[in-house]
Amino acid sequence: MEKPKTMQRMVDALWYAVFGMNDTDGMLSMVKALWEDRKGAWTRADHYKERTADQVAAEQLAETKKEEKTQQSISAATWVSTAVAIVAMIVAIVAIVVKRAKP
Repeated sequence: MEKPKTMQRMVDALWYAVFGMNDTDGMLSMVKALWEDRKGAWTRADHYKERTADQVAAEQLAETKKEEKTQQSISAATWVSTAVAIVAMIVAIVAIVVKRAKP
């Protein structure tokens, strides 16, 4: 490649090298395409998340099961306490009725 003979031709050559024809095939568009590709590349953090995703899912499942068991225990305790309260009321009513029935 020979050196451009005039300043105008040098500027034109630089223009085409940097911007290309119709702003599509110059270095600038190539760098822009590389930059866009880099944005889609995974980072170290993305790789770490992918490697630990199964472990995180297992921990979340275990936590969900633990919460479900806690809710079941609370529900069972509520039913038992309600039953005990009803039985206590029945016993109290029977005691009052028996006490009034005795002369």
